[in-house]
Amino acid sequence: MSSEKRRAFVPRKRQERGARRVDDIVAAAAKLFGERGFEGTSMNAIAKAAGITIGSIYQYFPSRDAIVDAVAA
Repeated sequence: MSSEKRRAFVPRKRQERGARRVDDIVAAAAKLFGERGFEGTSMNAIAKAAGITIGSIYQYFPSRDAIVDAVAA
């Protein structure tokens, strides 16, 4: 298998994983916002509920407001 084909495969896998991760974050946030409200839900709580680290959550969303926008969409 040429290295060109391997490079083409890896980004696709990362994109799929990233899309799943975003879905997990949005689902966890929606649940927490419903239970605790916006003010009662921290980025740390969302990360924990999504099963990821706080650093990972910031790779996908710059703020809690951005997550709210994604939940609303």
